Amino acid sequence: MKKKDLEKLINSQDIESKFDKINQKIDYSKYEKVPAKPSVFRFKVKHCLAGVFASFIVLLSANFAYCSIHNKMLDKRIEEAYKSKIELKKIESKEEYNKVLDSDVLSLVNGKKTPWINKIFMDTLPPKASIGTNINVNSTVLAPGASNEESQFSTNVQVRGIDEADVSKCDGKFIYAAYEDCIMIFDLNGDVVDQENYKVVEEMDNYNVSNPQLYVEEENVILTSYKFTNIYEFENNDLKLKKTINYDEYLDSRLEEDNLLLIVRNDLEKEKEDKIDGSMYYTVGSNARAEYEIYKYNLDTEEMKTVTNLNAGSAILYVSKNNIYLATKVIYFVEDVEYGGYYSATVASIFNKELEPVGAIKLEGDVLNQFSMDEYNGYFRVVTTSEKRIPNKNNHISIYSLETLERVGFLGENIGEDNQTVKSVSFNEDKCHIVTYETKDPLYEIDLSDVTNPRIVSVYKAPGYSGYLQNFEVNGESYLFGLGYGDESYERKISVYKETEEGTIQIGDDFVMSTINITNSGYDLILKKCNYSSFEHKALFVYEKDGILYLGSKIEKDKYYIFKIDVNSEDVIDVFISFEFNKDYVDSRCYLINEKLYLTTYHDVVIIDFK
Repeated sequence: MKKKDLEKLINSQDIESKFDKINQKIDYSKYEKVPAKPSVFRFKVKHCLAGVFASFIVLLSANFAYCSIHNKMLDKRIEEAYKSKIELKKIESKEEYNKVLDSDVLSLVNGKKTPWINKIFMDTLPPKASIGTNINVNSTVLAPGASNEESQFSTNVQVRGIDEADVSKCDGKFIYAAYEDCIMIFDLNGDVVDQENYKVVEEMDNYNVSNPQLYVEEENVILTSYKFTNIYEFENNDLKLKKTINYDEYLDSRLEEDNLLLIVRNDLEKEKEDKIDGSMYYTVGSNARAEYEIYKYNLDTEEMKTVTNLNAGSAILYVSKNNIYLATKVIYFVEDVEYGGYYSATVASIFNKELEPVGAIKLEGDVLNQFSMDEYNGYFRVVTTSEKRIPNKNNHISIYSLETLERVGFLGENIGEDNQTVKSVSFNEDKCHIVTYETKDPLYEIDLSDVTNPRIVSVYKAPGYSGYLQNFEVNGESYLFGLGYGDESYERKISVYKETEEGTIQIGDDFVMSTINITNSGYDLILKKCNYSSFEHKALFVYEKDGILYLGSKIEKDKYYIFKIDVNSEDVIDVFISFEFNKDYVDSRCYLINEKLYLTTYHDVVIIDFK
């Protein structure tokens, strides 16, 4: 239709009349708007809920602000308490001795408070890490006791040149073994091939010692036990007793050249009648609960020195080339029980090798073991841990100047994820490796080259954890091996790590040494099958030759394994030798002499070719 025709058609229609007819038919009264009555009920629900929610947010914010301020103030007080210097004070009278026993000065008024919002989300799972991943945060030495010679018979110790007592010792000519009923000495006779050529040169029946351990230094054989230490002269296949040192309880010991350091614990006695001669010290700030006596006995001159330290409780010994450290746990009590009712601290009492007091240092948290402490280039480095639920602040590394005893470096955050505690530590010159664990095994490499600013270099995460770490070197490159557990409680494993420019990473896969399946047969069955690889460092056989590290450990009751760690191999870890013996003896030790392995068992030695 054309436009003109369309317009004619529209104009011809009476539009208005048609609309009028339509309007008359519609009842508009039905559509009139009736004023709505006020909905009081709807207003209350809507706005009251909004008000409650807003009030809740305000309360959460106020509580968070209050807890933050409170905790910061408490953190400052605790930090000042840890920073405050303490000293080793000489005790010169019986009255002063009794006063120290009565002191109890470690207390804080209030504990930390957790914001409500944290409590609401406290039980959320930690973030999962991919298995075997290295997170780059900021882009050695041969194992102690190891040797490049054809023989290896020294004890695997923490500090090279400072020996530690063990159930068995070897000097290349004899194997000396301590049992609860005797001391046995086996003559290796140069190049023994057949076990029948052995000669037991000394056996002491019914000796009845508890926790017997030995040192051997030239003609001297030293037996330490729970209640006494005997020093013998071994000559012409005969042991002659030279000296006995009695005490209440053996703690630990070291042997450096001709000097025996013996640390024992004696019972505290009020109204002590012994003469107080000025060689007794106590740590200011720690209430005395134990009396530790340090003996220094010279095997050559037979001169004896002693010093006594009143301390707070059980102590951990670390001995460097220069000093003796006794680290003991003390308690800061708090009224608030949210974090267990207390904060733990460690006090390290320090004496030099002449048993003169150097001083004392207060540390935040607990010291795991002797490997958590290290002395290097005039600085004392120590790793501490705490089981308190403080996010990212459970674990710390501190560096102290041994000249001033002041803390010069500190790293107290991001070593471990929430709730993780330290499981193992290894120091190696300017580096420190720390393993923490709760559900994953983060291995931290920490750079200590700047003592005022320790920093995390890398974090490697994998299942399980290493309960013991040890450095070793192959062709000028630094590695670590770790002995530990898988995520299943009864799985024992070996892991190998390499230090790279990007950080420390694992090479190869975990080598599972043993697994135990819990069955309905009960606990006795578990004990019968349980392996004996406790990862005690002194029990390990460590030997390096031609770029291969050989690592020996007793894994089962009647089996000993030598593992071969080849860092250039695809598998990295493999079994080199395994051999069985008939007698169930926990404390077996292995020695390599002229390409033969000698394994101590109960009252016997097993021989096998090293090939």
